[in-house]
Amino acid sequence: LPIYDPEAVVHDRGTGLSRRPTPADVAILFRSRDTHREFERALSAVGVPSFVYKGRGFFDAAEVQDVVALIRYLADPQSPLRAAAFCRSRIVHLSDRALYVCGERLVEVLQARHPVEDDPRLPTEDARVLDQVRHGIRRWRALADRVPPAALLDLVLAETAYAWELGGTGAQQAHENVKKLRAMVRRFQNRGY
Repeated sequence: LPIYDPEAVVHDRGTGLSRRPTPADVAILFRSRDTHREFERALSAVGVPSFVYKGRGFFDAAEVQDVVALIRYLADPQSPLRAAAFCRSRIVHLSDRALYVCGERLVEVLQARHPVEDDPRLPTEDARVLDQVRHGIRRWRALADRVPPAALLDLVLAETAYAWELGGTGAQQAHENVKKLRAMVRRFQNRGY
């Protein structure tokens, strides 16, 4: 791999002149999409802007997976797999340690039927998050049959301040992806699903 050379110059295609390189002169090619997020974070940490070009499909984007996890959980809150996906999403953001402590009783923990707050293995921040998400889930489930799905989705995303999670590199695209998914939910609901 070439190492960074502060004295490097590039040939500008537009002007034909030599100049110092800019971030737009650099491309990182990936064989798969598995590791691009690590590169995005590293570049962002040093103030280098980045853009993933055709790096992921719509349903592979993290924000779309987060919202789909929410929808799937609200559709079947008794599913341990859907509960775990929802808790790992950036909507809830439970740590791996907290999921380990909750274990097979995650569904019961989320429905406040199995307390884990007194477990010394549960990190304090996760106990706070669990308390908040339980209150939210109780209200969201009560509203699920009373308000249209798109309205419930908007409510949950607003109450959880999910928009804050979409900051940083790629924020504009992430917001557009969530907007597109919300529009899809509205279309499905308007068709009677």
